[in-house]
Amino acid sequence: MTSPEPLAPPLDDGPAPPAEPPRSRRSTRGHQWWRRNRFGVIALPVALVIALGASSDRLAEYWWQEDLRIQVDRAAEGGTAQLTGVPEHRDGDPEPGDPATTALTVGLTEIERLAAIDDGYSTEPIPDGADAYGVHLAFDSGVPVAAECTVILVGDDGARYGDGSDPLHQYPACSSRDAEGDTDYGPSGQWENTFTILAAEGADIDHVRVTYDGVHYVRLDLPAV
Repeated sequence: MTSPEPLAPPLDDGPAPPAEPPRSRRSTRGHQWWRRNRFGVIALPVALVIALGASSDRLAEYWWQEDLRIQVDRAAEGGTAQLTGVPEHRDGDPEPGDPATTALTVGLTEIERLAAIDDGYSTEPIPDGADAYGVHLAFDSGVPVAAECTVILVGDDGARYGDGSDPLHQYPACSSRDAEGDTDYGPSGQWENTFTILAAEGADIDHVRVTYDGVHYVRLDLPAV
């Protein structure tokens, strides 16, 4: 009797595929966080742009708009210039709303280097490391104007003298004096004034600027010497 053929071995399907690792709690939490906050993350660049824009506005307000940067007129030596936007002088309480403004005619008649500082009451030596200049200005206005303007000397290197606080505590640079020597804070017509400005010792003065608001100014070229 013939022995039967041995049965063929069962088919081998290969090693079983590895089981899928369970999803970690961390990845699950990250996915949920993204779903909850995706709109905020997307909006973040927009918020940054808005914030930077607001900062730029504040920068323009507190720096750019406060800098002496707009020349409204220029006078050649011996000429006059029109300083616009000067408020008209009002006695008593100011009226509501923006004050009326006018144009003030300004001219530089003389600038001299001083040997001492004379305020009309006493004579004081010039501080060490400084030069002092007497700036003689002529004004003309058809209406009374506010006299709180600022006179600035500009060196040939761009340095400015006189646009800070006045260490000599003088009367306003655009004011006038009557026959008794009293100060007129709302002058009109034609008048002259002399203002003393301290500069760095040895500085070469290039021109004079007169401003009312610290932004707009007129340039007055120096008279020939």
